[in-house]
Amino acid sequence: MHQNDLRVRKTRAKIKRALIETINEKGFGNLTVSDITERAGINRGTFYIHYKGKQDLLEQLEEAIYSDIIQLFHDNGTISSATSYEDLNRQFFQKFSAYIYGERDFILAIVLGNGDPMFYHKIKQILTRELLKRMEYLGSR
Repeated sequence: MHQNDLRVRKTRAKIKRALIETINEKGFGNLTVSDITERAGINRGTFYIHYKGKQDLLEQLEEAIYSDIIQLFHDNGTISSATSYEDLNRQFFQKFSAYIYGERDFILAIVLGNGDPMFYHKIKQILTRELLKRMEYLGSR
């Protein structure tokens, strides 16, 4: 299974959308893989090709968000090129806001639908760590 295959991306997008809708309807603790697959219009076997279960699905989606946020700090021509604290703040928060807006449905479902109580805290830890690293770098120049 190739991650960049259009069919794989479409299937994963359907599963993610179904997860979000089902969390909003039932909460994460009350949903089943069957709920997700029925809503996504796929069979359970297809789901299990991609994920071990609903917890694995949630963890993979969260890890993608964590990774994307970290990447915001390292993209060439953006935050990594900041020359001052003000420049860093402006560049980062513009990119971060746009990213969060694009992922808002998932993030709200996780935070409000009892998906993972530590999700917000993990995001906060990543932001703090990466901002401090970048500020230290700027201060040493």
